[in-house]
Order: sequence, then C-alpha cells, then structure tokens
Amino acid sequence: MTNKYSKIVSAFHWLVAEMDRRLKKFSETGVRDIDSYNEVVGGMGEPRILAITYYNFFGVEAEDCLAMLAGQGQRAGIHNIVVIEHTNAKIFSNSIKNNIPARVTFRLSSAGESKAIDILGAETLEPGEIIYKPNFGESVKLKSIFTPEENVKEVVEAVKKSI
Repeated sequence: MTNKYSKIVSAFHWLVAEMDRRLKKFSETGVRDIDSYNEVVGGMGEPRILAITYYNFFGVEAEDCLAMLAGQGQRAGIHNIVVIEHTNAKIFSNSIKNNIPARVTFRLSSAGESKAIDILGAETLEPGEIIYKPNFGESVKLKSIFTPEENVKEVVEAVKKSI
C-alpha cells in the first residue's frame, strides 16, 4: 500500500468515525440529522465537513468507507466530492458509481469513457459544456465558463508577480 493511499484510507476512517460519533450524538438528542441537531442545541452545534478526494484508484477498504459515507454522511453533515481524472472501469468501479449519487463531467475523449461513468454523450461536449447527472432523473447539459489556457497562464503569472 502506498503512502498516499494510506493517507486517503486514514482520512476516510476518520470521517467514518466522525460520522458515527455524530449520528450517536443525534440519536441521544432524539434527532435524525445535523440540521435538527443544530436547531436543538443552538449556537454550538456541529459544523458541516466537506471532503474533497482526488485519486485515480480506490481499493476495497477506501471504497467501503466511501460507501458508508455516501449512505449516512449527509445526515451527519459530512459531504464528499470525489474527483477522478481518468474514467475507466477499473477506476470508476460499480461500487463507486452506486454510492456517488450525482455526477458532473466535462468532455471525455471517447464513448467508452462516457459509458464507464454512465453519462452517455460526454465525448461530444464542446469546450465550456458540462453534463450534470442528478441522483434521480435525466442528465442535463449545461454551459459552464470556459477560460482558454492562454488566459489561465496570464492570471497565474500576474498572481505570481503580486506575491
């Protein structure tokens, strides 16, 4: 197991433990979710947690944690954004597909990649277009802001000079 993967698994384990702690606390207070809990206890409630994970492979242990968090995390105020750079069946397994309720994609290089994430037509998107697939319902094509690479480089250089 690589060091990077160990850190990801450790972070997922911490999130699952935090979710369990919060859900137990909610149960003891007689509420079902973070909003109800924070309403009952007033100003010193639980904060929401946003976990952003970028990785190209999830092992079984990380996928199990991700599944637990996807199932109960939202009630506990723990939300996940998983960023996957390459969309193939090895990386974007059925376990991840089944446990991540909504998806957003930019243009993909092939119909095979579109099929791997269950968002058909992503390979035909133009620059600045995205497809959003909600938990339930049909996919929606949206226009996003497209910034050409030259403009990004100009902004990065301006920021570097100002630091």
